[in-house]
Amino acid sequence: MIRMEMGFDNELNGNMGFCNEMTVITEQRHARINDHPGAGAGCSWIIEHVRKTALIPKLLEADHMYDLTPNQLHLPPLALPWQNPTKTIIYMISTVHVPIMVEPILDALIAPFRQLPESAPPHYIVDCTLGGGGHTAAFLEAFASDPKLQKHRLLAIDQDPAAIARTKERFAQELASGRLAIIQGPFGDLAELLGTEERPVLGILADLGFSSDQLDDAERGLSFQSEGPLDMRLNPTQGVSCRDFLTRITEQQLVKILSEYGEERFSNRIAKAIIDVRRKTGVPKTTRDLAELIVRTVPPPARHGRIHAATRTFQALRIAVNGELEQLDSLLEHVIVKLQPGGRVAVLSFHSLEDRKVKLAFRGQAFKVLTKKPLEADDAELRRNPRARSAKLRIAERVG
Repeated sequence: MIRMEMGFDNELNGNMGFCNEMTVITEQRHARINDHPGAGAGCSWIIEHVRKTALIPKLLEADHMYDLTPNQLHLPPLALPWQNPTKTIIYMISTVHVPIMVEPILDALIAPFRQLPESAPPHYIVDCTLGGGGHTAAFLEAFASDPKLQKHRLLAIDQDPAAIARTKERFAQELASGRLAIIQGPFGDLAELLGTEERPVLGILADLGFSSDQLDDAERGLSFQSEGPLDMRLNPTQGVSCRDFLTRITEQQLVKILSEYGEERFSNRIAKAIIDVRRKTGVPKTTRDLAELIVRTVPPPARHGRIHAATRTFQALRIAVNGELEQLDSLLEHVIVKLQPGGRVAVLSFHSLEDRKVKLAFRGQAFKVLTKKPLEADDAELRRNPRARSAKLRIAERVG
């Protein structure tokens, strides 16, 4: 998916609008366009392989954001005749990640800010998983669009240095104005990252999934969909890679990880196969090598199921390599300390282990549960973003 965010100018003189500057990211291809106004019925761009003219009216109809699949961005050089446009597309952001369930998250986390008295000092939302910046952008827009909320601030956290670099460029204006602060670090260290500075926190979001930017980057080794090194670290500068992890682990430990973290019913077979290969030729070097080994190991009926045979193993190894469940435990503990009474926390989880931990934490005396059952993406969102299919959203309010 391509996430495109647009800013609109007022109607320009004459009957032609033009794009000042646009950046498009499609998979690994990056094209930047600087367009110039001209007379006549339209303006010309040069973008590699683009040809959907129907794209333009859809974008012009959008109030703020529009999701597109990569095959809708195959544009060759082309003139676009616009008739009496009232809006001008200004930019598209350089991320392929599409944030999940933005509206219910916004509704829940912005609500406490509306209850504050006008004399209240600036309060904060903490986005614990900045990623591609989609949720962060939505929070910033919600604050900016309401005069009563414009004084409030956002703090965004991510341990991925690449995500930090991308979003610092994207949100340069918001950072300079003080509306946004970005901190690098794991969200489990929330208390330490927030420090002792007085920042009253009224909203916390944790999106526990990997961003599409990370999954689609073969060099990160998070997915078997493309060939890449067997790494899997969210922060490639810290910890050990998945390959090093598999070099050191025992067969019994690996069975436990695959069974508990991946809920893999063939954990014994897969662990034995990996250890056998390790003894003979060494741990597989790439994501594709490991995935193919797993496919060969499971029984034939399991090789062509609803999900890929390697999916649960990759999930389990990503959790283990990044210490995800330990980070979640630490986060849920720190939420109670850092969230103001009346403030709300929203957690997006993507597998049952995470969801169970969140569910149990929200049942504690410190929280009032606002979602008896976890919210899931609706059909329209699933059509736009199939990666939302396993997402579960739970929301709770701090009491006491």
